[in-house]
Formats: sequence, structure tokens, C-alpha cells
Amino acid sequence: MENLTEINIALASTLRTIESPPGEPRRCCIQIISDVLLQHKALQTRKWLAGLIPELKSHGFTTLAVADPGMHSAEEVRAILDLFDGEVSIQEKKEGERSLRVKRMTDQEYVENEMPLGRPQ
Repeated sequence: MENLTEINIALASTLRTIESPPGEPRRCCIQIISDVLLQHKALQTRKWLAGLIPELKSHGFTTLAVADPGMHSAEEVRAILDLFDGEVSIQEKKEGERSLRVKRMTDQEYVENEMPLGRPQ
């Protein structure tokens, strides 16, 4: 987490070796967003993502991120979420009742209403 350049180098190396059939969807899920935000704050995280996301797009990836908005200020979360093409949130209404809501999705049709999620297994 301390050196984002090392993460970029490792990712670039991996991208050169990945093969997938033409036309197959490619997705990359970045699960370290909250950790990067905690260590590097919003400005550095945004700069890192602003370089990383176009690189992944150039290789045909749809980039997803996992972030816990409860760990960060609203300003930090907004600063990075706007870099992505969409935003989906999972909300817990009551104990065991969760719903999924697509807040935005660039160039994609989506259901605007909340959708209930099943109980975690």
C-alpha cells in the first residue's frame, strides 16, 4: 500500500500476460481503495486512479472499486467515485435486510429502483 508505483508496475506486468478470447468481458475489481485512501488521502488516491483506470480501459477492462464510505469523509469518497463510470451502493435497512441501488452508470441502462438482496450465506 505504501508504494503505489510498485502496484502499477506489478499490474502492468500482469496485463501484458493476460489472454482472453476476443469479445469476452473483462473486469477488474480494486478492493484496496479504502486502504489507499487511509494511507494516501484523497488527492494522491485520485491521481493514482486517474492514471490506472484509463490504462485498464485501454486493455478492455471495466473497472470496479470496493470502498467503505463509513471509513472516510464524504468529500474523500466523492473525490474518487467520480472517476468511475458508475456507482452502486449496498444499504442495510434493518438487521438482515439489504438492498442494492445503482446510483449512476454511464452509457448503460439500469434499474433506478432499489432491489432487495438475499440474506448472506
